[in-house]
Amino acid sequence: MGRSLAIARRRAASLRAEAAARLSFRQADLGALDRLAPAWLASDGPAVLAIDVGCFHALATDAARDGYARGLATLLAPGATLLLYGFDERAPGSPFGRLAARLGSRLGLREGEVATRFGRVGLALEAVARGEDSGRPSAWYALRKPPGRHVPGATP
Repeated sequence: MGRSLAIARRRAASLRAEAAARLSFRQADLGALDRLAPAWLASDGPAVLAIDVGCFHALATDAARDGYARGLATLLAPGATLLLYGFDERAPGSPFGRLAARLGSRLGLREGEVATRFGRVGLALEAVARGEDSGRPSAWYALRKPPGRHVPGATP
C-alpha cells in the first residue's frame, strides 16, 4: 500500500463512524481509470465528490489523461462535483517546469485543457482559482456533472 493511501486511511479512521463508512479508497493506475471505473461503480456506487490534488497534471500522455477523464465521468453521480488541483505547464523556467524538462515529460496543465478534456466527457467547468504554489503557477478547478446525466450501471 502506498504511503499516501495509508495516511488517508489513518485520517479517515479518526472521522465519525457514519462519515468514515461512506469513504472509499483505491490505489490504481489513474491512466487506466476508464477501464477500472465500471467495477468500482458496481461495488461502491457513484461518487458525489471527487478531489484530485496533483494526479491529473502528472499524467504524461494524452491517452492517460483521456482515460482518467472518462473514468471520472463514469464514477461521478449526476450533479456531482470534481475539484481538481494542478500546476500550469506555462512556466518552463519555474522549478516545476525545469523538473518536467529534466524528466523529459509533459507535466502540468495547458491553458484550457481542463475545460476541453473534461467537457468532452460531459463535465462542465464552473470555476477556476489561479495562484502560485512555491513559485509554480497553479489552479483549482471546480467541475460539475450535470444533474440528470445518468451513467449506465449507476442507480439514478
